[in-house]
Amino acid sequence: MVGQLKLRDSRVLIVGCGGLGCPAAVYLAAAGVGTIGLVDDDLVELSNLHRQVAHSEASIGQSKVVSLGLRCKQINSTTNIEEFSVHLHSSNAVSIVNRFDVIVDCSDNLATRYLINDACAVCGPKPLVSGSALRLEGQMTVYLANRPLTKEEINANSPLPMENRAPCFRCLFPVPPPADTVQGCSEAGSSGCRLWSTCLLSRYMCHPLFVPINNSFFRLFVRGVPGMIGTMQAAEVIKILTGIGAVHSGRLLIVDLERNLTRTVVLRSPRPDCTVCGTMAQASPQSVALTDYVLFCGAPAHDKLTNFILFCFPPAPQCQSPASEKSDHSPGTISYQVAHCVFVFYQFVVYGYFSSSQQLHDWMQTGEPHILIDLRPQVEVELCRLTPCLYFPMKILLRDSVLGEIQAALDEKLKLSAKRPIPIVLLCHRGNKSQIAATQLASALLAFRHRNPLTALPTTDLVDVGATNGNNGEDGQQTNFVICDVAGGLSAWAAEIDPQFPVY
Repeated sequence: MVGQLKLRDSRVLIVGCGGLGCPAAVYLAAAGVGTIGLVDDDLVELSNLHRQVAHSEASIGQSKVVSLGLRCKQINSTTNIEEFSVHLHSSNAVSIVNRFDVIVDCSDNLATRYLINDACAVCGPKPLVSGSALRLEGQMTVYLANRPLTKEEINANSPLPMENRAPCFRCLFPVPPPADTVQGCSEAGSSGCRLWSTCLLSRYMCHPLFVPINNSFFRLFVRGVPGMIGTMQAAEVIKILTGIGAVHSGRLLIVDLERNLTRTVVLRSPRPDCTVCGTMAQASPQSVALTDYVLFCGAPAHDKLTNFILFCFPPAPQCQSPASEKSDHSPGTISYQVAHCVFVFYQFVVYGYFSSSQQLHDWMQTGEPHILIDLRPQVEVELCRLTPCLYFPMKILLRDSVLGEIQAALDEKLKLSAKRPIPIVLLCHRGNKSQIAATQLASALLAFRHRNPLTALPTTDLVDVGATNGNNGEDGQQTNFVICDVAGGLSAWAAEIDPQFPVY
């Protein structure tokens, strides 16, 4: 009875109403948690339903927060649902997090994970229950909570350590991984890099109404992983609120359904020099609000379609973490960002080489010479594709054999007497991988030509690489191609050009 009353009087915030957030919210509502806060700015889509089981076909087009809130109310009408149909960012995170007792991280991107961690650290700290899933593997841990004592500490004759707190996310990963190792939740199955434990994001599979997947084993079990991890997160929240059982803090639980294994990894102790939870930490609500986590991580805080078009330009360097000093012209400052935007805009105006889905469609309809390269993995190419197109997964794009094929295709296009440099258009699912690849391919192709001097360079209107492709080539070197990418990828193509194109 005492534990149930504690649940009734508690307030839990769930960030992300997707594959992890749905089971977590439903089980917490059923357990009798008094107030559940839901944060998500996304809408329910048909392709979500196979893993986000609290939503239904009737919820398509509805806010995920509203849909999940209604489902929780159907289970327990006494639960108070606080809905935040907003994108969690640095300006509102602290004010939202500070209103709740326990935070459940069900987000699907690295920038939001760092933001939630920092907000929890400066607001208490508040216990942070973090979960993730990658294909047939799931992971779960609790940050910023008191960890259970080890057997050695319990049996030790010496005094127990005064510090018994679990590490925070920044203690484990003070700096984010390279942006190209962590992808959005709609890419690469679930996404991310295994080395980045709970940096791992959500997961995806095509809806069976669109495309049948031959691997029935993968189709059957991948949908169970987020349900298992989300339920485990709910169980950890209940243990934290009631004080019953050993909270899984300071340890990482790993569930491997492919091998039917469950194991626990002991995490490192908190860093004394951690910028947000260390003994000398200077982070504050103000520093969190002033930090641009998207720049810090070098990756977007969502995987939805963007309105900007990417030309091949040097990526903006990462900004610094909270409580760190910046010079007036250092990366991440307003002056630096403005200068970078001016540089990109200059390239658009002067050269005009970009590619939207509409531009690509026009080139394909008119026969304008161009080379289209699909960077998606083979399993995605088998689902749907545009033709004619070259297919090179991003992981092999810079190999000499692939560069040779691209150069051969370029030579064929140049035989058509193009009056301008040939656009090499990179395409992926949502435009994220192609954005990264665009900054690398130009210099790799020029280096390939340098290593293979017999490669022909037909005469055409040449473009100065130092001006057109940013820092991708030596100053003054000229080329007969220009690297573009399709903003929004195939998702933009389906939304803007072909409504019948499979969406996954």
